[in-house]
Amino acid sequence: MMQKVFPFDPFEYKVHQVIFHIMSDPPKKFKAHLEDLVFRNHFFKLDEVQRIKQDKLAKEITEKEFITVIVENDVDFEAPPEFNYVNKNVCTDDMMLANETMLNSTALNLDNIKGCACGPDKCNKESKGCCPNLLNLPFAYKVTRHTKVVRLLRQEPIIECCDSCLCDKDCLNRVTQQRRNLSLCLFKTENRGWAVKTLATIRRGVFILEYTGELMGNIEAGKREQTEYLFDLNMDRLSHGFYTIDAFYYGNLARFINHSCDPNSSIWIISDCTKDPKNQKLCIFALRQIEKDEEITIDYSPIESVPTTERMNCSRSFYIECHCGSKACRGTIY
Repeated sequence: MMQKVFPFDPFEYKVHQVIFHIMSDPPKKFKAHLEDLVFRNHFFKLDEVQRIKQDKLAKEITEKEFITVIVENDVDFEAPPEFNYVNKNVCTDDMMLANETMLNSTALNLDNIKGCACGPDKCNKESKGCCPNLLNLPFAYKVTRHTKVVRLLRQEPIIECCDSCLCDKDCLNRVTQQRRNLSLCLFKTENRGWAVKTLATIRRGVFILEYTGELMGNIEAGKREQTEYLFDLNMDRLSHGFYTIDAFYYGNLARFINHSCDPNSSIWIISDCTKDPKNQKLCIFALRQIEKDEEITIDYSPIESVPTTERMNCSRSFYIECHCGSKACRGTIY
């Protein structure tokens, strides 16, 4: 982009530098042109460094997410922030203690639930022995026009099949474990930092990205409460969560998805029939059809995820102003 606006030839710049030092009294016009080349060289170097970092990140995302991704910045010379890219959650040291507490507190007897025995191409909402039915929860997915989409309401927990199941990897109940045919772009906005948009239409209900990061218990999460990349992870969104995902140091492309008070996507909590907290994850699905070149957004603080009494008693020392620009904007993110 920079080369289109300010064409620059490094060889020409080098030649003018040599001539300048040879000439005893270079003409004013020559000096002016050399000064212009010095100016262009400065921004050429910034642009070059930026492009190298952007191409490196785009390559890493494409290889780890198995989707097509490009990185663009037509706003300034800032490169995307550095972080450790992971496509699966990384457990922190306090996870074992939190995991033991959670398993001891659950009312479910999970000893006899080891996975479904449906077999290949047998998992569906009619299958009584499939993982969701084993936990008395609804089957999450359906096929619409040859596309697997979520069929549940927002914030309902999704139970997928796992490695212990007898179904195959193409099972209808393994949507977030399968490759997606997506083309996404990480780009810089003028007033909301980095963002993610789609380069092709995404249909309603389609799985977009998992939100990955460090998976931790509430003790460690409490130490990081000032970061902006924390998302609670628990099967009951209306109760206190034992687990949190922090995408500040470790994360993936989903960490760049911005907030909107009128989002086109939403986060669902995914687990399997073992309900091992280490296997739980946050996954982003399209709430409606997302058009080509439209930014992908989620609500960082959806009303249905916070109990009414908690909202009434909420007392924050700081608020983050919202710049989503939607007609439904609440003014603050949280």
